[in-house]
Amino acid sequence: IEKAQAMRANRYTAARTLLCLAVARNDVLAAIAYGSARADWTDRHQVVTSLKALVDPADTTSFPGMTGPAGESFLEAVDEHSWPARLGLTKYPLNTRLLLADDGSMVAAEVGEAQAVPVVAGNWTSTTLTPRKFSAITVISDELARASSPAAAGAISDALARAVASAENRSFLSRGETGSVFSGQVTLSGSGSSLAQVDADLAALVDAVPNAHLGGVFAMGKSTARFLSQLRGSGGALAFPTMALSDARLFGLDVIVDDAMASAGSPNLRHIGLISPAEIVYGSDGGVELSTSKAAALKLDDAPTASADALYSLFQMNATGIKGARWSAWYARPNAAATLSVEF
Repeated sequence: IEKAQAMRANRYTAARTLLCLAVARNDVLAAIAYGSARADWTDRHQVVTSLKALVDPADTTSFPGMTGPAGESFLEAVDEHSWPARLGLTKYPLNTRLLLADDGSMVAAEVGEAQAVPVVAGNWTSTTLTPRKFSAITVISDELARASSPAAAGAISDALARAVASAENRSFLSRGETGSVFSGQVTLSGSGSSLAQVDADLAALVDAVPNAHLGGVFAMGKSTARFLSQLRGSGGALAFPTMALSDARLFGLDVIVDDAMASAGSPNLRHIGLISPAEIVYGSDGGVELSTSKAAALKLDDAPTASADALYSLFQMNATGIKGARWSAWYARPNAAATLSVEF
């Protein structure tokens, strides 16, 4: 019970740290005083520790923003919704040159006395996991910032974490994003929407990813998952009975359902991806940016430009802007993934 309570408390630490700053209008010392007085917060010590780190940060060489318990809390919340974090990818440090075998394999053998140890033959790639920043801003009312209910911290943490993870997922999965795991990989064209055609196309997709059997994962949009879950054979039985909109499996492999895989073109054009996590490396060194502001003017636009038109004053709206960001990067070896494009 105590462990469960500690986990729930840690989930709120980032949001509560931000709420302290919001109530104190970014006066860190006042925020520390406010957090210290919150006897109803079981994670009060972690909140105050995070705020004190803003006065005299221990690490000023890597990423801006918060470290310590608040940063860890926010990363935990983001990782719950982040596909790169959830797939169990091999982790490497950011900003470090790596030498990776293109086929991801290593050779091991029994070696006799004074015999040479075998080394994998083939191509080696030198790459660096250069950090990519994924950021989101949410706006909360001053009343919510001062609310004492645990639901306030939970709502803020979940909203911000989901938004940041969504941006990361889109860059990771979307075929239209430069640097996604599908960039430069095999693309197949489907033959049709009948069960026989879909079955053959999916088999070809599996064959296009050599190590798909080592924990491969399908990825598709919601409408594609719905179509496959309802597809029936001539006898009326479901063709893929383990397909669903969540907790789905296809060909014995897990399925990611995320609209980052949705087509931006024809509404009938669907994309099905297959990923081999064993062939993808991932870096996330815990870099977090968390900040608040009441003085900012926001452009409420999902594709903002430098124009000063239609700016909204947070002060005028009695609101506070909360910004969160994380840094991560990945590298997919050749044949680590493939996509099937077909009209259903």
